[in-house]
Amino acid sequence: MLDRDLEDSEEQYQMALRSHLLVVDRLIDLHNAKIRRAPPPPPHSLPGQPFHPLPALPPLPPLPHPATPDTRSRPFHPTS
Repeated sequence: MLDRDLEDSEEQYQMALRSHLLVVDRLIDLHNAKIRRAPPPPPHSLPGQPFHPLPALPPLPPLPHPATPDTRSRPFHPTS
């Protein structure tokens, strides 16, 4: 009896999984079709607004080396 219940539930699971994967495949197909139809948006602009790129930022200063003398002299104490 338990054998039959297990087989039935495995069969139901497989059918539900196949059905779910078919629905997901259909959603992916619909999404891809929508992407192909849509015109590409202009980069970083709002509808009806011209695109104005931002000026380049200056480079960041270099980070200090993690093993500087002041950090090596302090013992490590993990917080609880």
